[in-house]
Amino acid sequence: MAQHDISLSTDADNQKTTAIPITTNSYDWITPVLVGDGTNKLLINNDGSLSFVQIGTIVKDSFRATGGNTNKTYATDMHGVSVINDGAEEITLSINGINIPIGPDESFDGNFEAFKDINITAGASTAYRAVVRM
Repeated sequence: MAQHDISLSTDADNQKTTAIPITTNSYDWITPVLVGDGTNKLLINNDGSLSFVQIGTIVKDSFRATGGNTNKTYATDMHGVSVINDGAEEITLSINGINIPIGPDESFDGNFEAFKDINITAGASTAYRAVVRM
């Protein structure tokens, strides 16, 4: 089977598109489609296979605090968060209007629809740690 280079063509709106050859008995081509806001990229390896990074796996921030409210706002969409409650009182994680109680010596790890704001509420002497992922 012959190996083909990836070629550039234009679509109906005269925008550049990339056609990826699929090796079959006839030469079929597919055109990848960008999803979301156009900032996502299709990653093509040297061997022609596709790569991706799963949403919610890239660490963008980490912090620790003791007591009170911690409010964080991010410039780009985040999708995942992990919180560990090191204290003796329950804390509350709030994202996208969802309130998640985390008991003493418990942890939470989850992915959400895109969010830019996170809030953690804790008693005055309750320590906690958090990691926020894109």
